[in-house]
Amino acid sequence: MEISKLKGMLYGASDEIYNNIERLNSLNVFPIPDGDTGTNMNHTMDGIVQVLVKIGDRELTEQDFDDLYNGVLMASQGNSGVILSQWFKGFFGSLKYAEELSLETLFEAFENGTQTAYNSVSNPVEGTFLTVCREATEYAEEELSEEMTVEDFIECLLTGAKESLERTPDLLPVLKEAGVVDSGAMGFVFLLSGMLKSCSTDFEIDLDKYTQDVNNQNQSSQKVDSFGYCTELIIDLKSDLREETAVDYLNTIGNSVVSVKDGNILKIHVHTQTPENVLTFFHKYGEFIKIKIENMNVQHEEMIAIEKNNYDIIAIADGSGIAEVFKNSGAKFVIDGGQSDNISVGEILDCVNSSDCNEIIILPNNKNIFMVAQQAQSNSDKSIHIVNSNSMAEGYSALSVASKDESVNKTLSKMKEAVLNTTTVTIALANKSATMGGLKISVGDYIGMVNDKIVTSNRDVETTIASLLDKIPQVYNIRTFDIFLGKTQPIPKTSKIEKIINNSIPNVEINFINGGQEIYNYVFCIR
Repeated sequence: MEISKLKGMLYGASDEIYNNIERLNSLNVFPIPDGDTGTNMNHTMDGIVQVLVKIGDRELTEQDFDDLYNGVLMASQGNSGVILSQWFKGFFGSLKYAEELSLETLFEAFENGTQTAYNSVSNPVEGTFLTVCREATEYAEEELSEEMTVEDFIECLLTGAKESLERTPDLLPVLKEAGVVDSGAMGFVFLLSGMLKSCSTDFEIDLDKYTQDVNNQNQSSQKVDSFGYCTELIIDLKSDLREETAVDYLNTIGNSVVSVKDGNILKIHVHTQTPENVLTFFHKYGEFIKIKIENMNVQHEEMIAIEKNNYDIIAIADGSGIAEVFKNSGAKFVIDGGQSDNISVGEILDCVNSSDCNEIIILPNNKNIFMVAQQAQSNSDKSIHIVNSNSMAEGYSALSVASKDESVNKTLSKMKEAVLNTTTVTIALANKSATMGGLKISVGDYIGMVNDKIVTSNRDVETTIASLLDKIPQVYNIRTFDIFLGKTQPIPKTSKIEKIINNSIPNVEINFINGGQEIYNYVFCIR
C-alpha cells in the first residue's frame, strides 16, 4: 500500500480541520456562544494524529489500523466527534486488509465509512454530516473511470460534498431559519479538502506542531476531579483584590473553585495539591478569619475501607460550583465538561476503569454527550447504565434521589422519574442576531429557553426572567426553584430574582447555588 500517501491524507484532513476550528464553531444554530463542532472534530482527529506520530515512518500493519480506530474513538467528543469516529471505523476497516491504496479500495473505504456512520445513529437526520458523506460518495461513483487517479477521486468527492453542503438548509429547516449550513457536514468538506491538499507534491506537515498540540491536549484533557486538599478560607481583605483575580489564580493550582466576595469579606474554596500556596497568595491581601484544610486522599481511602457501594455514579458538570454540588450529592466521579466543552469517550472510560464497582451509572447532563456515553458503554465489560439527562438541572434532580442503600435498578427508576419531572430553564446572552421560531433576537439580548427551546428574548434580564415564568408548563404545580448562578451572571441580584418569582408563584422554595457555568448566566432546575 502507498502508506506515505494514506498517512499524508490523514495528516492533511487533521490539519484542515485544525485550521478551521473557529469557523466550524461559528456555524451554530442557537445565537449563543456554545458552538463546539470544530472543537469536537479537532479533538477527535487528534486521536489519529497521536497514533500516526507513534508509528513514524514505518509501513502500516493490520494492528495499526485497529490502533488508529481505537485512537479516534477514545478521543471522540460530542455527537459530531462520535459520528466522525464511526465513519473512520468503516474507513479503516476497509483499508485494513488492502494491499494497495487503489481507486477501488479507496472508494470502498469511503462507502463503508458512510454506511458505518449511518448505522451508528439510531435516528439518522438528513441535512447533516451523514447526508454529505453519502452524497459525496454517490457523486464520485457516477464519475468513476479507469483514467481517474486517487487525487482525481478525492477532488471529485470534494465537489460532490460542497454541492451537498449547500443543500443542507433545504433538508433541515432549523438550518435555514438560522441562515447556516450544517457544521458537521462542513467538517467533512474540510476533511476532504485536507486530503486533497496532501496529494500535492509540495504538501508538508509540521509534526513538531502536532506533537506539541497532542502533548498539550493530553495535559489539558485530564479533567477528572483528582483528590488532594479541600481548602476553604474566609479572608478579611485589607488591600484591593478583584474576585476575578482570585479565581484565575485558584484555577492555575487546583479545581472545584468557588469564590464569593461580599464587601471586604472573601470566601474561597479549592481542591489543590498545594494548599500552602493558597495561604501564601491570599495572606498578602488580608487576614484569615477561617482556615479549613482537609486531606481528601485520606478521606477517600477511609471511605473505601468502610464502604463498598453497589454502584458508582459518573456525572458531567459544567462549572466548578455544579461539580462541587454533584460530588456532595453522591457522584463518585465528576468530569469537568458540558456545553461547548464536551468530553471524550476515553475520559469516561478512565473513570469506569478506576471504579471498584461493576455497576456504573452515567449522567451525561448534555444531549451532545449522550452518544459519547453510549460509546463508552459499548467499549466496557462493566455494566453501564446511562440516564438520559440532557441538562445540568436534570442531572442535579437525578442525583437528589439517588441512594447507595438501594439497588442500582431502583435508583435508575427514581432517577429517570426525577428527570422526567424536571423543567430546565436557561438564560444566556445572544452573541449574534437571528430569528428562531418567529422570535427576533438581537446581539446583546438575554435569551430565555425552556428545555432547550428559545421562548423569549429581551435586552433586560429581569423582563426575560418574568417572561419565562409565563412559558413554564404547569407553573402552579412547581414546588422548588434551584437556580445555578453562572460565572458572569448579570444584574439583577438574587433578591430581585426571588421577588420576580414570588410575584408569579407565591410560597415556592427558591435556592441559589454558585454554579460557575460558562455559557448560561442562569440555569433553573424547576421541580
